[in-house]
Amino acid sequence: MTDVVGSDLTQGREVKWYFAGTEAGSETKTATAGDASNGHFALAADAEYGSVVVYNDTDSTIVSTVTECSDTAGATPCADGTAVKSATFSITSGKVYLLKYCAVTAALVHVGTSRDVKFSAKADEKKVSIHGQANKVTSVGATEYSGSLEEFHYNQSLISVAYGHQMTSSPTTGKEKHTTAFRGMQKIGALVGKRYNAAGTVTRKYFLMGTQFTGIDDTFPTDDFYSRTLSFAADYKTETDLS
Repeated sequence: MTDVVGSDLTQGREVKWYFAGTEAGSETKTATAGDASNGHFALAADAEYGSVVVYNDTDSTIVSTVTECSDTAGATPCADGTAVKSATFSITSGKVYLLKYCAVTAALVHVGTSRDVKFSAKADEKKVSIHGQANKVTSVGATEYSGSLEEFHYNQSLISVAYGHQMTSSPTTGKEKHTTAFRGMQKIGALVGKRYNAAGTVTRKYFLMGTQFTGIDDTFPTDDFYSRTLSFAADYKTETDLS
């Protein structure tokens, strides 16, 4: 048995959080004979490395071996920092596959002052007592995902996509103004956490996909930094080990 050491564990100071301001990528593909022969599907949009997941909808199974490739022919495996253009795996003609990923139609934006990101999963449950039985019967249903992110008042990059409208040259050139007068909460593609090692290499990624903001709490304290907490619902989470 190998002992766990401190460098094996993720700490907050090692992780930087980013957001993508576009919808999460989601595609349904029915495989042709050509797809099966080629062994890959081209993605409709470039994807963030480490985010591509594939489900065999015909057989109701997850595809466990997926190579993320940097070209649409699926011949060149990707490296971190390179946009993923296709997914290569064993494809069976006639079967339906679901592909989900973090689309990067624009570069990820760093949330410069993020703190205390939280993510929760909770399933519906039903517990029923039956005459003559000592224990209740429990049924677990669908799962919902939610979370929160706190940041200091520093810039308006995240809240400009989370809710309201951003004006980039108001009240004068080079100034910024944000208002909720005309628009409420928005949905973005993802919140992405990247763990960096001492050499600056990304060793783990956290994808909180389909983030829909549900609440904003601004705090204006007397003796502390001004901050805001953004609550959100999410479609799903993907965590990728790149160590």
